[in-house]
Amino acid sequence: MNADALARTDRRIAGGFRDERAGRVIRVELQDGDGKPAPANGVATVSTEYDSAGNATRVSLLGPDGQLPRNRNEWVVQEIARNPLGEIIGRKYSKLGSDDKLAVLSEWSMSYDEFGHPSEIRIAATQNSRSALRHDARGNVTEETTLDPEGHPVVNERGYAIKRLSYSFEPQGMRWEESYFDAAGGKTYGTGGYHRFIVEFNSTGVLRRQITADLDQTRYHYYRDISEPEYDALGRERRSVLRFENEKGELALDAGLPYAAIEGNYDDNGRAFLVWKLGCPEAAGAPSFSIDSEWHRTGARKRRVRQACDANRKPLAVVSHGIAARSEEEYDEIDRLERMYETGFDEKALGFSTREAKFSNGTLQSVTHKRGDGAVLDSVRVIITAVQPQQPKAAELRPGDQLLLANDKPVHSAYDWVFAINFPGGWIEVLRDGQRVRIEGFTAGALGISLEDRAPVAK
Repeated sequence: MNADALARTDRRIAGGFRDERAGRVIRVELQDGDGKPAPANGVATVSTEYDSAGNATRVSLLGPDGQLPRNRNEWVVQEIARNPLGEIIGRKYSKLGSDDKLAVLSEWSMSYDEFGHPSEIRIAATQNSRSALRHDARGNVTEETTLDPEGHPVVNERGYAIKRLSYSFEPQGMRWEESYFDAAGGKTYGTGGYHRFIVEFNSTGVLRRQITADLDQTRYHYYRDISEPEYDALGRERRSVLRFENEKGELALDAGLPYAAIEGNYDDNGRAFLVWKLGCPEAAGAPSFSIDSEWHRTGARKRRVRQACDANRKPLAVVSHGIAARSEEEYDEIDRLERMYETGFDEKALGFSTREAKFSNGTLQSVTHKRGDGAVLDSVRVIITAVQPQQPKAAELRPGDQLLLANDKPVHSAYDWVFAINFPGGWIEVLRDGQRVRIEGFTAGALGISLEDRAPVAK
């Protein structure tokens, strides 16, 4: 039956034609909102052919001229093979070659077990693959094994040869667990570095928990991480929790992580308005931090407040690790910093208790340091506290160096460096053990240094 006949005898539905005698869609035309042809990637029509049993056997992608498009690097014809039971046993994908003949891009075949479940899949393409499958009585895959051409288990690009799955179905929801093994059936971690992957859904099918467990201890220093999202009735994420735990189920406080847990709370637009970082290491300055955010109507940040807290989430007045206990940031409607106000510095260690930075059009204008009595410091020393070189010459910098100049430009505060547009390379001068040292040959870009403001040494 040709398209003209279809147009006369059948009715158009959703941009396609249906064979009314069999209830099958055999032709779909891509159209715009006005019902005019609207080809996509050179394809204007999708045509499907069926066998006498009503099974699709061939799908063709046609151009605006009704012919197979010649300029597609992807398939234009898909041929579907079936066994006497109507089960799909093969698919062949072809493109149109330069000689206007079909050239096979890829082909896969499938065989079934006695219960009608797929038992083996072979794919012939740029990269060939072969895998064997096992199923439970419900038809769920319980084992997937990657095979070599001879049918022997072999490690795949994901780092395992065998994946085993188990399922649990309860009124409260369902859970599935994956575990990974090498070609001999021994425990392995795969490229992700974990041996088990667990996913849980609630009774309505919404994701409730995701776990990567039994991690490779040569790569990680904790046993598992657990992610728990929470959604509202409209499917919007409202809260999320990510925990890193040891084998006892406790927070992995000694894993060398920036935090052992993070909790996020989100508004109607998916923007975080309150974040908690918990189980922070001693070097962070406090056991936990809260981050409150406000947003402009434009979607840009308006205000961000970071507060250092104790292990019970109680605010700390002072932090003794060179950082502020509280930091308030204000932004304009296009997300440019206007003001930063930090309080709770350890005045005994740094010589000041507050620091205020002001900006204009996102550019730093001034930095003011004050003592607890309100006195303003005339100047500060900018001290390098850590070096993790990101270019060769940076390795010549040392913790304890006082940063003085960068290409003849004085560095008046740590923010002079942090909020500079970009370091163009050149030379840097530091004060080291009472001596001025100039280091030349820096390239443009980051150095990998941490800085801290300190009051001048009392004379």
